[in-house]
Amino acid sequence: MSVRIRIIGMPLPHESKPLLSPHAFSGDVVLNALDSSRSGLARDEVCARIKQYGCNVFLQAKMPGVSTVFLHQFGSPLIYVLLAAVLLSVMIQEWSDAGFISAVLIINAVIGTMQESSAQRAAAALQSMVSKRCRVLRDGNNEEINAETLVPGDIVLLETGDKIPADLRLLVSHDAEVDESLLTGESLAVLKDHMAVLDANPALGDRINMLFTGTIVSRGRAQGVVVSTGLTTELGKIAADVLYKQPPKAPLQVRMDRFTLHVAIFVGLAAALLIVVAVIRGTPFSDMFFIGGRACRISYP
Repeated sequence: MSVRIRIIGMPLPHESKPLLSPHAFSGDVVLNALDSSRSGLARDEVCARIKQYGCNVFLQAKMPGVSTVFLHQFGSPLIYVLLAAVLLSVMIQEWSDAGFISAVLIINAVIGTMQESSAQRAAAALQSMVSKRCRVLRDGNNEEINAETLVPGDIVLLETGDKIPADLRLLVSHDAEVDESLLTGESLAVLKDHMAVLDANPALGDRINMLFTGTIVSRGRAQGVVVSTGLTTELGKIAADVLYKQPPKAPLQVRMDRFTLHVAIFVGLAAALLIVVAVIRGTPFSDMFFIGGRACRISYP
């Protein structure tokens, strides 16, 4: 069972069309929508936006510990039934059955915990693909900063060999070519054009006026405005799917959960009926408990 976690990611300001599809508008229109300018944001505005949008990281929520993840593996109807079977087996002193079912439950929980831990490690690996440092314009000054402090509206300066720290709408490009194989799988670098204005929904690899988190400038120089950070970037969306999104249950699993619930209800009612009949016949209480427990235990999977 996967742990549900709320994704901590702030929407872009105003939710206007230039910010939903920055590739479909000119750089100046996107700048205006972000309340920014070509000289960058003021320091006070940067502080305010960090509070509003959070840091430019993928792991913005504290991940649950191993013990919490392990306990969450026991949260399905089938597991509840098996736990009840273990309890009843212990009560009627069926030690071998109790031990076997307990071992199955523990192995299942360990496997589930390992799978969720691997998802956390995968998200951390994606985070490592993001640049740690970058150069920006703030108050008109060229500064090198920690990339985690980038916010929408920042102006980022890039040159050959730089790793792109956030999703950007290009404002200036000088023969800029970018290796986007991380996102698109294309082996050849893409020549970027800041003057291009595209349709609303082009393929990711066709957005020649955009730069994406984790990709690398293989040649030339460029300047762009940050349009999304953290989990709202294209790479961040992949990290969110890996780390936070709960996969839908398979149809067979849904039917199994429903069947297990029906079996549990039926077994409970059958055991209660046996106990009522035993009471009417004057069976001692200890024997009634044994009969009911045995009936439940035999009926459980």
